Amino acid sequence: MKTSTFIGLAGCLLGASLFVACDILNDVKDSNKEPSPSGFSYSTPGAFYAPNVAIASDTPHFTTGGVHHYSISPALPSGLSLDTSTGIISGTPVAELATTTYTVTAKSDTILTASVTLTVSHWVGVSKDSLQDVSQMLVRGGEIFVANRSSTNPGVAVIDTGTGKITAYYSEQLPPSSMAFTQDNHLIITETNYVQGAVSSVDLTNKSIQKSVISFGSDNFTDTATGKVFLFDRTTGVLTGFTGHAPNLNVTFNVQAGSNPYDIAISNGKAFVSRYDSKYMLILDPTQLGGGTRDSIDLSQYVSHHPVDTAAPAPRMAWVTSFNGYVFVALQRLNYKYSAVDTGLVVVINATTKQITSTIPLHFKNALSAHVVGSTWYITGIANYDQSGGVEKIDLAQRIHTGNVVTAQSLSADIFDFVPAGDHSGYVAYSTDYGYTTKVKKVAY
Repeated sequence: MKTSTFIGLAGCLLGASLFVACDILNDVKDSNKEPSPSGFSYSTPGAFYAPNVAIASDTPHFTTGGVHHYSISPALPSGLSLDTSTGIISGTPVAELATTTYTVTAKSDTILTASVTLTVSHWVGVSKDSLQDVSQMLVRGGEIFVANRSSTNPGVAVIDTGTGKITAYYSEQLPPSSMAFTQDNHLIITETNYVQGAVSSVDLTNKSIQKSVISFGSDNFTDTATGKVFLFDRTTGVLTGFTGHAPNLNVTFNVQAGSNPYDIAISNGKAFVSRYDSKYMLILDPTQLGGGTRDSIDLSQYVSHHPVDTAAPAPRMAWVTSFNGYVFVALQRLNYKYSAVDTGLVVVINATTKQITSTIPLHFKNALSAHVVGSTWYITGIANYDQSGGVEKIDLAQRIHTGNVVTAQSLSADIFDFVPAGDHSGYVAYSTDYGYTTKVKKVAY
């Protein structure tokens, strides 16, 4: 093209008879020229970031054309930078920043500007009044589901982990107490005001909710195990397991009123049920309507025996999970006054032999919540609401403790729940007033 243009331009010098040809050649030249830039914007014009967490690069876009020189005003906060050649904003912010709008200028034969608004904060992009009484969090993909027990607008908030913004809010008739995902892309929510309870179902594909599908016990909980959702009525001691997303009777286990069934894991074809007010973990057949032949494992040796206390009536077995033929149960080991005086403990059980094979001491007392991601069990200990708790990790494959994630002391707040949101970041439900208000923020570790 360059050669033909050169010859054509030389021909233009021969005389007026070639004016038409010259016009055509000039049109060819113009068609090869890059169009002037227009429609300047950024992929994330309103970004919400957490301190000490690397951001996803924010890239400039144009409707037509492009430029090769950029500048920004005012200067970006420490840790973030603008590549003056590509216009990409990247880096790791090191401190909190109030919401600030920046102007990026792109220069070529024209000058264009685009606005980028940045916020760097531990808050997840919602006002402090929005999520004030968090009872549980779940993580799935790039979303955090937050059960918000607000007295004025109870419901479940969905937070985009990339932007920190609430993308959906499912209002409830009663405050939500726990949540569980189904295999057909629904979210089961138990609700309670401690006088009455109910169960709702959210269709996450169509983003719609069926409120209070069934009435349920006021002391309730839900969890999943091997494709089934289990509803716990902790007062009557009854578990109901079902498949799909409509709560109905598939299996029902009566695990004894007063035993306070807490959680369930299935391994080697058996259901292992932790019972908070019993010394015995119950073993059932999850395929049988009533639980089939029953067995149990005695955990009385792990009851709290602090020297100055009367022996507790039970080891306060709470959370339970399974991995590669082993069952893991987290014991709170509270004393008879429900105070955390003894070290928490994870008991490891061979699901085939039903024998205890080892124990894993926990660093933090009073395991208040637990979540499995891959082969890692994240356990949050609240201790005695004195900011001495934190989040720690158990490697389920190796059956060992692998260290702390974050401490309450480092946040100057009690931690009630934690869900990971990446290799070195996650979200905590925390409180600075003994749990009267429980909020959410992102942390790095």
